[in-house]
Amino acid sequence: MFVASVLLVLFATAGGEASGLYYIKAEATQPNGMTGSDTTEEVAPAVGSISDAKLQPDGKLVDVVGAVTHVTQDQFWLELPDRSSGIGVIGGFPQPTRDQIVRVRGTMTTKGLEREIEAVDVEFVSSPPISIKPLAMPNRSVGGGDFEYDPSTGAGQVGAPGGNGLNNVGLLVRTFGGYAGNATASSGRMYYIIDDGSAPGVIPNIGILLDTDVVFRPNQYLMATGICGVERLPIGWIMPIIRARDANDVQVIPPVFR
Repeated sequence: MFVASVLLVLFATAGGEASGLYYIKAEATQPNGMTGSDTTEEVAPAVGSISDAKLQPDGKLVDVVGAVTHVTQDQFWLELPDRSSGIGVIGGFPQPTRDQIVRVRGTMTTKGLEREIEAVDVEFVSSPPISIKPLAMPNRSVGGGDFEYDPSTGAGQVGAPGGNGLNNVGLLVRTFGGYAGNATASSGRMYYIIDDGSAPGVIPNIGILLDTDVVFRPNQYLMATGICGVERLPIGWIMPIIRARDANDVQVIPPVFR
């Protein structure tokens, strides 16, 4: 018995990009140095919306355009200018910067509970940058309900338990709430819990999660901006979460303004 290393390559022949016809080539190398390869055809959809991409099952090729709202070391987030849908993108080269308009080709996948695109190609669109403004909402609307979610294929997007309104996972959002405690992620990272009194949560008034490196104290009231997501805690609860992009995304609201 032996184990071969396998490299998957996605490419288009001349005219392939225009026709939507791509080829997936698998190249395997055995420990003794012998190699082999096989190529199969895959039809990629025409450039579609982020919402259309989320409707595709895991493993399906997608092609989307959007404005970049957040960039980390190995991931970035795209959003439509009308703020109707957003999604995370894993990998891809070259890595964009915030506010750039980019076209992403890749395959749909699910990371935790969130749909994302595993990029094979990132293309900068020749267009003025767009700075997406956060969509403000009460805690009860963070995450929203399920969006055409099919657990058998991964298609759609799961929302927050008891979620209210349209699904907004992947969007840049803003909400407010008082510091109500902490929760621990599966990774061991500590999250804050903020609550404005409107979130149904898993138990009444549990609020939402906030992922930030900014330190807060009990009884402080916060304005939180960041990428909306949903996360399953080690205790089994599924909660909406806002992932702040930097320290400026989370601010303490002075008592005089409450």
